[in-house]
Amino acid sequence: MAAASIKAIPDSRRSLRYPTSFSGELIVRHRKALPVMISNISRCGALIKGCDLPMPGHEVVLRARSLDVVATVAWTGIDFAGLRFHRDVEPLEVVRQNADELRLFRTMRAHASLKAGLLSGWRDPK
Repeated sequence: MAAASIKAIPDSRRSLRYPTSFSGELIVRHRKALPVMISNISRCGALIKGCDLPMPGHEVVLRARSLDVVATVAWTGIDFAGLRFHRDVEPLEVVRQNADELRLFRTMRAHASLKAGLLSGWRDPK
């Protein structure tokens, strides 16, 4: 492939990613829906976390509030996968629609950190 034609291929990894953390489900053919966490999202893909994720090349459907999109698994790692959407989505709208879950997650994480910090400094007054 000539250098000019390589540059003509769109690189979805150059899309601006929005870090987030909200739940969704991954629909895989001939399997039940898998619960996933969406860790970042762009107009053309997402990074998801979950267990027993399908191998690269599988066609899936990613669902969350205001998101229902067909995608192909581009790569996988241990409990991670990169998805390439078959159509563009509006990532900021998806993040906004799931903001209440994101706020709850951040609040719970902050409380857990505060509690851990308080307990680590606590001593039994014996």
